[in-house]
Amino acid sequence: MTRPEATSSPPGDRLAQAWERRDVEALVTLMSPEVKLHSPLLRTSFRGRQAVRDLYSVLFDVLGPVRFIEDFHADGRRMFVWEARTRRGVIEGTDLVRFGADGLIKEVRVFIRPLAGIGAFARLTGEPLASRRSRARGAIARVLTAPLGPLFSALDRVAPRLVPMGSHAASHQQDPPIARRNGAQHG
Repeated sequence: MTRPEATSSPPGDRLAQAWERRDVEALVTLMSPEVKLHSPLLRTSFRGRQAVRDLYSVLFDVLGPVRFIEDFHADGRRMFVWEARTRRGVIEGTDLVRFGADGLIKEVRVFIRPLAGIGAFARLTGEPLASRRSRARGAIARVLTAPLGPLFSALDRVAPRLVPMGSHAASHQQDPPIARRNGAQHG
Protein backbone atom coordinates (compact mmCIF):
# COMPACT_ATOMS: atom_id res chain seq x y z
CA MET A 1 0.00 0.00 0.00
CA THR A 2 1.53 3.29 -1.04
CA ARG A 3 0.69 6.54 0.66
CA PRO A 4 1.97 10.01 -0.18
CA GLU A 5 4.71 11.31 2.07
CA ALA A 6 3.40 14.49 3.66
CA THR A 7 3.70 15.97 7.12
CA SER A 8 0.31 17.67 6.72
CA SER A 9 -1.49 14.33 6.35
CA PRO A 10 -3.86 13.27 9.15
CA PRO A 11 -2.24 11.55 12.15
CA GLY A 12 -3.87 8.22 11.26
CA ASP A 13 -2.22 8.34 7.83
CA ARG A 14 1.13 9.20 9.42
CA LEU A 15 0.68 6.27 11.80
CA ALA A 16 0.18 3.87 8.88
CA GLN A 17 3.16 5.43 7.06
CA ALA A 18 5.38 4.98 10.11
CA TRP A 19 4.29 1.32 10.32
CA GLU A 20 5.05 0.76 6.66
CA ARG A 21 8.51 2.36 7.00
CA ARG A 22 9.08 0.70 10.41
CA ASP A 23 10.04 4.09 11.74
CA VAL A 24 9.75 3.90 15.52
CA GLU A 25 10.70 7.53 16.11
CA ALA A 26 8.11 8.84 13.63
CA LEU A 27 5.49 6.65 15.27
CA VAL A 28 6.38 7.81 18.80
CA THR A 29 6.09 11.50 17.80
CA LEU A 30 2.42 10.83 16.99
CA MET A 31 1.79 9.65 20.56
CA SER A 32 0.70 11.71 23.51
CA PRO A 33 3.26 11.63 26.35
CA GLU A 34 0.54 9.84 28.37
CA VAL A 35 -0.39 7.37 25.61
CA LYS A 36 -1.94 4.10 26.76
CA LEU A 37 -1.70 0.95 24.64
CA HIS A 38 -3.93 -2.00 25.55
CA SER A 39 -2.28 -5.26 24.54
CA PRO A 40 -4.33 -8.27 23.44
CA LEU A 41 -2.16 -10.36 25.77
CA LEU A 42 -1.95 -8.46 29.04
CA ARG A 43 -4.40 -6.97 31.49
CA THR A 44 -1.94 -4.16 32.24
CA SER A 45 -1.52 -1.47 29.57
CA PHE A 46 1.69 -0.05 28.14
CA ARG A 47 1.85 3.56 29.31
CA GLY A 48 3.91 6.45 28.01
CA ARG A 49 6.06 7.04 24.97
CA GLN A 50 9.06 5.02 26.18
CA ALA A 51 6.96 1.89 26.78
CA VAL A 52 5.35 2.32 23.35
CA ARG A 53 8.79 2.88 21.77
CA ASP A 54 10.06 -0.36 23.34
CA LEU A 55 6.98 -2.28 22.21
CA TYR A 56 7.03 -1.07 18.60
CA SER A 57 10.80 -1.64 18.35
CA VAL A 58 10.15 -5.31 19.13
CA LEU A 59 7.11 -5.47 16.83
CA PHE A 60 9.11 -4.06 13.93
CA ASP A 61 11.82 -6.68 14.58
CA VAL A 62 9.57 -9.74 14.86
CA LEU A 63 6.65 -9.05 12.53
CA GLY A 64 7.01 -9.40 8.81
CA PRO A 65 5.29 -7.05 6.40
CA VAL A 66 2.09 -5.53 7.74
CA ARG A 67 -0.69 -5.01 5.24
CA PHE A 68 -3.54 -2.64 6.05
CA ILE A 69 -6.80 -4.16 4.83
CA GLU A 70 -9.41 -1.71 6.14
CA ASP A 71 -9.25 1.79 7.56
CA PHE A 72 -12.23 3.45 9.23
CA HIS A 73 -12.39 6.80 10.99
CA ALA A 74 -14.96 8.89 12.83
CA ASP A 75 -15.21 11.15 15.87
CA GLY A 76 -11.51 11.31 16.76
CA ARG A 77 -11.06 7.57 16.35
CA ARG A 78 -9.48 5.45 13.69
CA MET A 79 -9.64 1.70 13.21
CA PHE A 80 -7.07 -0.21 11.20
CA VAL A 81 -7.65 -3.82 10.22
CA TRP A 82 -4.33 -5.40 9.34
CA GLU A 83 -2.51 -8.65 8.78
CA ALA A 84 1.13 -9.43 9.43
CA ARG A 85 3.28 -12.24 8.15
CA THR A 86 5.47 -13.96 10.73
CA ARG A 87 7.67 -17.01 10.61
CA ARG A 88 4.75 -18.80 12.31
CA GLY A 89 2.04 -17.76 9.82
CA VAL A 90 -0.38 -14.88 9.38
CA ILE A 91 -1.72 -12.86 12.29
CA GLU A 92 -4.85 -10.79 11.77
CA GLY A 93 -5.42 -7.74 13.92
CA THR A 94 -7.40 -4.61 14.52
CA ASP A 95 -6.09 -1.45 16.16
CA LEU A 96 -8.61 1.02 17.52
CA VAL A 97 -6.84 4.37 17.88
CA ARG A 98 -8.22 7.33 19.82
CA PHE A 99 -6.86 10.82 19.21
CA GLY A 100 -6.87 13.75 21.62
CA ALA A 101 -7.94 17.31 20.79
CA ASP A 102 -4.25 18.05 20.08
CA GLY A 103 -4.22 15.39 17.32
CA LEU A 104 -1.88 13.10 19.26
CA ILE A 105 -2.70 9.47 19.90
CA LYS A 106 -4.10 9.05 23.41
CA GLU A 107 -5.03 5.37 23.30
CA VAL A 108 -4.55 2.25 21.18
CA ARG A 109 -6.54 -0.96 21.69
CA VAL A 110 -5.17 -3.99 19.86
CA PHE A 111 -7.23 -7.08 19.02
CA ILE A 112 -5.76 -10.21 17.40
CA ARG A 113 -7.24 -13.33 15.85
CA PRO A 114 -7.26 -16.26 15.39
CA LEU A 115 -6.39 -17.84 18.72
CA ALA A 116 -3.29 -19.43 17.18
CA GLY A 117 -2.27 -15.91 16.11
CA ILE A 118 -2.41 -14.74 19.71
CA GLY A 119 -0.15 -17.62 20.72
CA ALA A 120 2.31 -16.79 17.94
CA PHE A 121 2.20 -13.10 18.86
CA ALA A 122 2.94 -13.93 22.53
CA ARG A 123 5.86 -16.16 21.61
CA LEU A 124 7.31 -13.64 19.15
CA THR A 125 7.05 -10.60 21.42
CA GLY A 126 7.19 -11.89 25.02
CA GLU A 127 10.84 -12.84 25.27
CA PRO A 128 12.29 -9.81 23.42
CA LEU A 129 10.17 -7.39 25.46
CA ALA A 130 10.95 -9.02 28.80
CA SER A 131 14.65 -9.24 27.88
CA ARG A 132 14.78 -5.45 27.75
CA ARG A 133 14.42 -5.56 31.55
CA SER A 134 16.76 -8.52 32.15
CA ARG A 135 17.94 -11.79 30.63
CA ALA A 136 16.22 -13.70 33.43
CA ARG A 137 12.87 -12.05 32.65
CA GLY A 138 13.35 -12.90 28.99
CA ALA A 139 13.98 -16.55 29.89
CA ILE A 140 10.86 -16.64 32.07
CA ALA A 141 8.76 -15.14 29.25
CA ARG A 142 10.17 -17.72 26.81
CA VAL A 143 9.19 -20.59 29.12
CA LEU A 144 5.71 -19.16 29.81
CA THR A 145 4.86 -18.45 26.16
CA ALA A 146 6.37 -21.61 24.62
CA PRO A 147 3.26 -23.80 25.07
CA LEU A 148 0.80 -21.15 23.86
CA GLY A 149 1.38 -21.54 20.12
CA PRO A 150 0.95 -25.32 19.99
CA LEU A 151 -1.91 -25.26 22.51
CA PHE A 152 -3.86 -22.53 20.72
CA SER A 153 -3.20 -24.11 17.30
CA ALA A 154 -4.58 -27.42 18.56
CA LEU A 155 -7.61 -25.65 19.99
CA ASP A 156 -8.22 -23.88 16.66
CA ARG A 157 -8.26 -27.28 14.94
CA VAL A 158 -10.43 -29.05 17.52
CA ALA A 159 -12.96 -26.32 18.41
CA PRO A 160 -14.95 -26.53 15.13
CA ARG A 161 -15.61 -30.20 15.89
CA LEU A 162 -16.85 -29.37 19.41
CA VAL A 163 -18.86 -26.20 18.86
CA PRO A 164 -21.82 -25.86 16.47
CA MET A 165 -20.66 -23.51 13.72
CA GLY A 166 -23.29 -23.91 11.02
CA SER A 167 -24.05 -26.78 8.70
CA HIS A 168 -22.43 -30.13 9.44
CA ALA A 169 -20.26 -30.04 6.29
CA ALA A 170 -19.10 -26.48 6.95
CA SER A 171 -18.33 -27.15 10.61
CA HIS A 172 -15.26 -29.20 9.65
CA GLN A 173 -13.82 -26.63 7.26
CA GLN A 174 -11.64 -23.69 8.15
CA ASP A 175 -12.05 -20.27 6.61
CA PRO A 176 -9.29 -19.62 4.10
CA PRO A 177 -6.56 -17.25 5.29
CA ILE A 178 -7.49 -13.63 4.78
CA ALA A 179 -4.89 -13.17 2.02
CA ARG A 180 -6.56 -15.86 -0.12
CA ARG A 181 -10.04 -14.49 0.55
CA ASN A 182 -8.94 -11.10 -0.79
CA GLY A 183 -6.87 -12.55 -3.63
CA ALA A 184 -3.74 -10.85 -2.28
CA GLN A 185 -0.25 -12.21 -2.58
CA HIS A 186 2.50 -11.89 0.00
CA GLY A 187 6.12 -11.42 -0.79
